[in-house]
Amino acid sequence: MALPDGGLTKRFTYDQLLDNVMIYYVTNSITTSMRLYSESMNKAQFALAVDSVPITAKTGCTRFAHEITHTSDAILANKFPNLVHSTYFEDGGHFPAFELPEQLYADFTAFVQKADL
Repeated sequence: MALPDGGLTKRFTYDQLLDNVMIYYVTNSITTSMRLYSESMNKAQFALAVDSVPITAKTGCTRFAHEITHTSDAILANKFPNLVHSTYFEDGGHFPAFELPEQLYADFTAFVQKADL
């Protein structure tokens, strides 16, 4: 079911959205916040094939239904052979700390307990 505003006001008030936008505007930091995407999603970065290098540290992954990209546990296990915790939420998106802070915190603490950190 398509929502008229993409579901934006399902979780946020207009005041919350305006506060978030104003932080970037007043601090003149929108370019800095987008730099990560620009620098990590380009041909030169992909050519380094960093994604093919396994990460052996204990790892946890939390995924959300409305995230921009999705990765299966099988693919995660190739990159992170010591994947000790993986959760998929049927809700939430690209900004889970803003959208579902309690669930994200609970999942993070569950990972820390499993990883014995």
